[in-house]
Amino acid sequence: MPSPFTLNLNQVNYLNIGLMVLSAVLAFVLPFELFMFSYVVLGPLHYLTEMAWLHQRKYFVDASRAWWLLAGCGVGVIVFYLANFILPHVVSTTSPNYAWWESLFLNWVLNFVLLAFIIAMVLVAVKDKWWRVLLICLLTAVLLVLNPYRELLIALGILIPTIVHTCIFLLAFIVFGALKANSFSGYLSVGVFLLCSVSFFVTDWGIEAYDINPQVLQNLQEGLFLAVNDILADLSGNKFNSVEETLYSPWGIRIQQFIAFSYTYHYLNWFSKTNIINWHQMPRTWAFAIVAMWVGFVALYLIDFKTGLLSIFMLSMLHVFLEFPLNYRSIAGIGSHVYGRWKPIKP
Repeated sequence: MPSPFTLNLNQVNYLNIGLMVLSAVLAFVLPFELFMFSYVVLGPLHYLTEMAWLHQRKYFVDASRAWWLLAGCGVGVIVFYLANFILPHVVSTTSPNYAWWESLFLNWVLNFVLLAFIIAMVLVAVKDKWWRVLLICLLTAVLLVLNPYRELLIALGILIPTIVHTCIFLLAFIVFGALKANSFSGYLSVGVFLLCSVSFFVTDWGIEAYDINPQVLQNLQEGLFLAVNDILADLSGNKFNSVEETLYSPWGIRIQQFIAFSYTYHYLNWFSKTNIINWHQMPRTWAFAIVAMWVGFVALYLIDFKTGLLSIFMLSMLHVFLEFPLNYRSIAGIGSHVYGRWKPIKP
């Protein structure tokens, strides 16, 4: 007998429409505070539960252990990000070598992001082991050839695990689900998500003088989160020339509202689909371990926010990399459905 709290697909879609609107309203009112709350409290629980779910499904690669390549890229990011974190304690910030080391470490963080993105695409598209090795080597060489376009690579390396992950890939999941179910509620959820995403850039609501909580401001600056805001501003033709413009200008607040919405709904969407993808079905020991680790991450942030943010960032990056194959499969699924419906009839 099904639980009285079990929702069918249409009910889940309407629940998600409500969560989209709620996330958007909160983002309009508290763009910076909402983002930090979602990232610190909702984020770790999402990362831990999704990685457990992905592990049970072989990370949507295949029966091999090729997913270790993605995990290895995640470890690479963690190592170089930690190196950059420790650098000020080893080398004086006034030393002429400091900037060189900092640039080297951050470049390798971004290189591993792009490498994981490439590896996941190959693992999904190619089944033969040796073809996989060849293509990964060739595409890695392409990255080296594109090194003169470093600004573009840096933008991609920052946006892929942030806004692309929380917004573009999430949209792909929503569209794919709507196409599979071919339901009105599914297509409506796609429309509402797009309207919510665009709404921050077509209205002046919430962009009046805004005082950021000092603790939140410190977290944003020390966590390097504002790099995403600056890149989005550049792409929209509204380049920020100072931190004040990033934080307090009308366009800066609009961008932060959009970021807060993207992250908050990204997490809520995952928790709302418990009965659809059954991510909660895991060994009891796993569940206890996940809850304990989640409490530990949040507690670490409250005790020492800089160390807590660092830990959550590393967990976030690992989960992003391991989800890449699923992202590609969703995009391929959209193409398959659209082509299947619109392909020309053979005579």
